Amino acid sequence: MRPALLLISLSLAAFLTADVLVQEPVESQFQTDLVLVDPVAGVSLFVPSVAVEGTNVSLRCTWTAGTDISVQWGKDDSAIIADSRITILEGLLVISPARRSDTGRYTCTVSNPVSAETASESLRIYYGPDTPVITKDTPKECVGGGDARVGQTVRLNCMADSLPPALFSWQGNGVPLPSDQPDSGVLSLETVSTSESGEYICTARNIITGGVSDQRTDLAIVDTCLDVGEVVGIVIGCLLLLIIIVLLILLIVCLVQRRRRVTERQRGRDGVVVVQKTNPNPRPLPPVPQTNGARDLGQGPPPPPLLKHTRART
Repeated sequence: MRPALLLISLSLAAFLTADVLVQEPVESQFQTDLVLVDPVAGVSLFVPSVAVEGTNVSLRCTWTAGTDISVQWGKDDSAIIADSRITILEGLLVISPARRSDTGRYTCTVSNPVSAETASESLRIYYGPDTPVITKDTPKECVGGGDARVGQTVRLNCMADSLPPALFSWQGNGVPLPSDQPDSGVLSLETVSTSESGEYICTARNIITGGVSDQRTDLAIVDTCLDVGEVVGIVIGCLLLLIIIVLLILLIVCLVQRRRRVTERQRGRDGVVVVQKTNPNPRPLPPVPQTNGARDLGQGPPPPPLLKHTRART
């Protein structure tokens, strides 16, 4: 018995053939099924040129050749799995709704048992503007209220997260204000009067999404502006002045008391201090005889003698 000779030639370009040459005599036979598979070719990925946050965004993957194919989707080197927000229908991927975090590089890989091909494109999600944030850049912070003193320069900065970057405009007390840096969000004010106090509005707009958002802030211009350091200096100065005044008063009191003691000592050395003692139980005193044996009529009795006490002063 001679074995059968099977000759198979494969063509990956477009077809698969099998030729069987059987030499006589044939003593055995077999049968097999051959599946024709076309290789994948011409894979392309299409993404929208303008995709806005909050809308539905569709990505489409196409190919020009290939049979028995499967499609895998990826983003930034990670596989994409369908969920409540992402729908995958073979060559179609739908994001509903789109978020700014969906920005990235997407790939679609088309493959079959004999070949595979990948296409990639970048998707950008436009968004914003978000609510602006206003910051004040003033020379100093006024204690007790006020943002700046008349004559000082106030700088207002307005920022808003947006893609593309937002364009800004300003209003002050309802009047549009020019800016040295148009659309930048920076407003510089050379204050000349307290009448410039009031409400200032920053408006941000996105030229692609059409979104508009604004923020308000109050600006107070005052005639007198003291910062924390100046107030602390004034308080310390007042305390020092008060301490000096108290010390001066104490010094004056001490000097006066010292002078009084010196005076009393001097009087103790120079003379006698006469003290009249009051008797709680007075008794009648006998009359004092006249030295000359006579008295003038109408003079009355002579006054009682004074008790003299001499006390030594130390």
